[in-house]
Amino acid sequence: MELDASKGSHGIKLQVVAGLDKEGSSATFVLSWKDLGRSNKDAGENEYTAMAYTQKPGDTARVFLKDHPVPFSAADKNNWKPKALVFTVKYLDLHPKNAPARGLWIAFD
Repeated sequence: MELDASKGSHGIKLQVVAGLDKEGSSATFVLSWKDLGRSNKDAGENEYTAMAYTQKPGDTARVFLKDHPVPFSAADKNNWKPKALVFTVKYLDLHPKNAPARGLWIAFD
């Protein structure tokens, strides 16, 4: 995938199935990827954000579990760099008391 805002791409979003079905349960996730510095001279060097959040179906409000800025460097355009985001999801993050269930989402923006 390419995350290059100068070309009209404004990130990706993926819904994750966490499998937390018992109150009091939790799961820790490690999201890992490699990125390459921006090669387009018009793309700039702004960082992007990797994030994990929960969201109710049909709602735009997000509850962030982890929001992590990821710096880019034009100097890295020829070198793949490993990156990671670690976050924990609790049962109540997805099943809040007296509220609709929420989905778990991963996004790069």
